[in-house]
Amino acid sequence: GGVASPQFWVDHVRQPVRFHDDLAALSARGVTAWLELGPDATLTALAQHAVEGAGGHVHAAAMRARHDEPATLITALATLWAHGTPVNWATLFTSWNAHPTTTLPTLPTYPFQHERFWPTAPVTLPGTGAEPGGHGQPAAGPGCYAATWRNVADTAAGQLSGRWLVVATEAGRRGEQDRVTQITQALTGCGATVHELTVTVPADPADPGWLTGLLRTVPQAGGLAGVVSLAALQDQEAAPGRALPDGLAINLLLLHALKDIDAPLWCVTSAAVAVTAADRIQSPLAAQTWGLGRVAALELGNRWGGLVDLPARLDSRALSRLSMALSGLPAGPGHEDQIAIRTSGLFARRMDRTAEPAADPWRPAPGTVLITGGTGALGGQLARWLAAAGAEHLLLVSRGGPDSPGSARLTEELRGLGTEVSVVACDISDRDALACVIDAIPADRPLRTVAHLAGTTDDGVLDKLTPSRFGRVLTAKAEGARHLDELTRERCGELADFVLFSSLAGFLGNAGQANYAAANAYLDALAERRRADGLPALSVAWGPWAGAGLASPKDGRHTNGIAALTAEEAVTVLGRLLGSGRRGAVAVADVDWSEFAPHFTAVRPSPLLTGLIAVVEETAGARDTDGSALALEFAETAGDPERLDLVLQTVRAEAAAVLGHASTDRIVTDRGFLELGFDSLAAVNLRNRLSALTGLSLPATLLFDYPS
Repeated sequence: GGVASPQFWVDHVRQPVRFHDDLAALSARGVTAWLELGPDATLTALAQHAVEGAGGHVHAAAMRARHDEPATLITALATLWAHGTPVNWATLFTSWNAHPTTTLPTLPTYPFQHERFWPTAPVTLPGTGAEPGGHGQPAAGPGCYAATWRNVADTAAGQLSGRWLVVATEAGRRGEQDRVTQITQALTGCGATVHELTVTVPADPADPGWLTGLLRTVPQAGGLAGVVSLAALQDQEAAPGRALPDGLAINLLLLHALKDIDAPLWCVTSAAVAVTAADRIQSPLAAQTWGLGRVAALELGNRWGGLVDLPARLDSRALSRLSMALSGLPAGPGHEDQIAIRTSGLFARRMDRTAEPAADPWRPAPGTVLITGGTGALGGQLARWLAAAGAEHLLLVSRGGPDSPGSARLTEELRGLGTEVSVVACDISDRDALACVIDAIPADRPLRTVAHLAGTTDDGVLDKLTPSRFGRVLTAKAEGARHLDELTRERCGELADFVLFSSLAGFLGNAGQANYAAANAYLDALAERRRADGLPALSVAWGPWAGAGLASPKDGRHTNGIAALTAEEAVTVLGRLLGSGRRGAVAVADVDWSEFAPHFTAVRPSPLLTGLIAVVEETAGARDTDGSALALEFAETAGDPERLDLVLQTVRAEAAAVLGHASTDRIVTDRGFLELGFDSLAAVNLRNRLSALTGLSLPATLLFDYPS
């Protein structure tokens, strides 16, 4: 009651606030929904940490610095409403003259009718500006892309068959609940015969022979239907002095050891990806397995199953959805292989183009800008741009420091632009050494901007990449980013911008760069976690830059359809991203998708790209142009009535898939396609799917020529 009195606020200034005690008291009384009213999300981040141990809590902020105000408010209210807090939507929308839609189908009048009636639009994180992908080719030139998550219907329980191997670690069985046992019991309950294999990573895991020997103990009679690795569940906290997490090491070695076993590998993580605005990544380390998996899909084909991320807390519904994911969720050109399971549903990852932000020219905040890898080719280009943008003090950090080739010339050039420059030698994988560098920044020029560019590559196909080669790449890129995150949280309360230079290899995948992809996937996840915590963070997954020391194809274009960005193009987009207040992870690249898609899907179809251009789906479907499977089934079906029924069921199934129905029940045979909800685009989509299945050349007007 005292909160409403003037004296309370006088005391608030002069005495301890006891914010944590108030949160704990409210939580003890059953409060689970928290809404911050203020100019930013600072208290929301604090509240999340204060009640982190209690499950079922939802946190939202009505405003966030440098975020669109209406979108932030609507997102906050929607988040609360989706978790059970009543919201008077009619009052909210009155001033906008909004009204309920009248185009939704009749909703079920009784419970337990397990059919979705809601649109399955992509879930977009605030500040990313992601839009559903269009059909046809995007405009040429650099484009911005974001990861979105599309809800996948999960009306039927996944049924498994055959023998499945579950690989876990002893550390993964620790904690308040034994997830390994929960998962194996759930898979058994869905029809699988499960064999468990518990492994411990040796001190030197470079030789995969120890894992191959363990796999020989698994009964091989009848073969395996699949392998599920739970190793990455233990990748929660970084081990001191070890850049390569044990779970990631096991997953890499499993890919080596399973090359003689005809079974796909599925890797399971927990809270390693962010699906919604309320989703906080708890383990960026586990996201490294996602980088590994995206490359495995490109290199290994049938040896790779996919990636599944579980919620922080497992329940029976989440376990059922895991079985569904492993049983093979259908997607346009192939099975879903990047899946997140949450209490609100089952989601599949997509890559969609976003509108490039329009913003006023960005200027670095007064103070110090720290650039790791600052004396390298890329660091030099960024430093020149920052100097021209008015940076007060540039702190260039690299292993060689002043002794790096070209360092003296770069320093002279930057000072000529009117910027104060300091060049320091530091191995940023050494946390104590980096802390000394940050602590030495003058108080009158506090650290305001961080740009992490340091990194190294050690490319090679997966079968040749050893744990030590992974460790070398992870050390500079991922370890350095982790130390910057931790140290700036502790020391730099006035930090304005925290920029991570990531790579398209981690965001999308790139054959031959699994270790580099893992490191950059960590950077993207770290930025998403900082975003959820209300901290500045932007991770840009760049396509190749043109220039010395960087990717520089002879003709300016890669054979896979990705053009190298000029430095001017790249920093222009970066300035707009920073000026617009964009946070989280975004990809920037110049891609000719019609040329890139056939290369990217050469080994296996990729649902990831289906939101970008229709040609991706057509290309994937064109691989089996003779429609051999359907043709064989048709030939083996005796009698015209049975054949007609087979064709009818095929058309109904494909029509249901195009319209997003979970089953064929809603595709009534005596109703016209237009009555069922087909438009011109849907009609062409169905024609394409039927052409791919049958191998027939069907006209674009098929559904109009034969309208039912």
